[in-house]
Amino acid sequence: MFSLLLLCTALAACIWVHRASAGGRLPARSRLLADICAASFLAIPLLPVYLLTGRFYASLFLVCLCILVIFTIDRAKRAVLAGEPLVWSDTTFAGQVVRTPGLYFLYLPWRPMLACLTALLVVLALLCRAGEPAPSRPLAALAAASLPWACWKLAQTAPGRELAARICTRFKPSFDPKQDAASFGLLGAAFLHLLDTLPRRAQDPSPAAKAPEGTIWQAAVLARKQSRPDIVLVQSESFCDPRRFRSDIPAGVLAGYDDILASSVSGNLLVTAVGAYTMRTEHSVLTGRDPSVLRADAFNPYLPAQKRPVWSLAWHLKRQGWDTICVHPFYKTFFRRDLVLPYLGFDTFLSMDELGFLPKFGPHASDTALAQWTADYIKASARPVFCFVITMENHGPWSVRRFAAGEERQASFERGQLPEDLWQYLVHLEQESRAIDLMRRAMTDSGREGVLALYGDHQPILPSLDSRGDTSTPYFIWKTGNLPACRKNLTPEELGGEILSLIA
Repeated sequence: MFSLLLLCTALAACIWVHRASAGGRLPARSRLLADICAASFLAIPLLPVYLLTGRFYASLFLVCLCILVIFTIDRAKRAVLAGEPLVWSDTTFAGQVVRTPGLYFLYLPWRPMLACLTALLVVLALLCRAGEPAPSRPLAALAAASLPWACWKLAQTAPGRELAARICTRFKPSFDPKQDAASFGLLGAAFLHLLDTLPRRAQDPSPAAKAPEGTIWQAAVLARKQSRPDIVLVQSESFCDPRRFRSDIPAGVLAGYDDILASSVSGNLLVTAVGAYTMRTEHSVLTGRDPSVLRADAFNPYLPAQKRPVWSLAWHLKRQGWDTICVHPFYKTFFRRDLVLPYLGFDTFLSMDELGFLPKFGPHASDTALAQWTADYIKASARPVFCFVITMENHGPWSVRRFAAGEERQASFERGQLPEDLWQYLVHLEQESRAIDLMRRAMTDSGREGVLALYGDHQPILPSLDSRGDTSTPYFIWKTGNLPACRKNLTPEELGGEILSLIA
């Protein structure tokens, strides 16, 4: 009787926490769905854990502890990433978190979390020693643990996909993470978003022969016969112009960047991601697809792109005679680019495995060294090249031990009263500006026609840089022979079409 009362109390507490994470006021039409998802989140793992251990109190405590950790991570993510809650596709980053913990853990309040977790584990250990356990039933535990997997497999059948489509039609999620978490709760939103992906997962792989639905580049631009300049498209990690938000930025930090703007098409790229989710911006730029067309796949568009070819700027240029290469001096498997980029039309993908010889500036490969390598590669190529460069130097987090001895002395300015995190970012930003100037000069001196485009994937996570809700990043498109300076704001999915219109 006491065990049943305790279970009911835990279920009620889980439902209450779930509602509280949504602001406490779920709409009446979605309240039942949210409560069922919250209760299932406790009950489904509890059954196999209890059957395996035979200890009800310890099993209940362990499952509740895991739920508490998940909601704590959700709260931390909202605090760091402008209020965005956890989404279902975040579970696919577990491997990345384990392999590169420094990119994630410094953003969490890990000291109090570690203290609380230690105390809770002590309680769990005491519960495991209390009383006599029931007989362990591992086969029954395995069967219970297999039930969610079996349900998932059934959901991928034709009737399952039809039912999933009906549920999504009934509840009409918006696919805005914040709005859906407020309407259905964190777990209800994750459930609906996962169901929404099922019909598209059933599509057969097909060649990326033409631009699919949702590609906003004009057909007239794609049909033009184009010249064949070398094209270097740089996705600059956490690149923004801090002068938009602060007046105390030292002069000359962005000298090379300012010089190239005088003869470029430039403006703000209307990026929606804040401080993370590089692959969202990357996918939009390369494919020209409006994220709204992707629905729940927009949270991590590289998940479906791991399975089938996706039409892209690289495919378009490749079929017109360009060599296509992507260079990224980081882990090849990050965001599973090793699987995605071939499906996006890139002949070659060079990662840290091949570019590990590049000197570092801070914890990551130097932007100027990467720019020099890119210039040398293009110069040695007999064919026109489309080179997509993904930089790493500006990647956070920002800590007092970021620079090796003497690296910061390469800056042309004094720190003065600048906050530590902003000063470090500006040191890297000056290196990026020098890399832009190096690349521009190399393409000018090559005697070949060339285009250099650069954009920021998202703004950096810097406590001392308050963008006041403006999530946009800079971009520019420069061409040898120079262009009349022109300012226009673009969405990420419009950028590739703008590049094509300038080389026609």
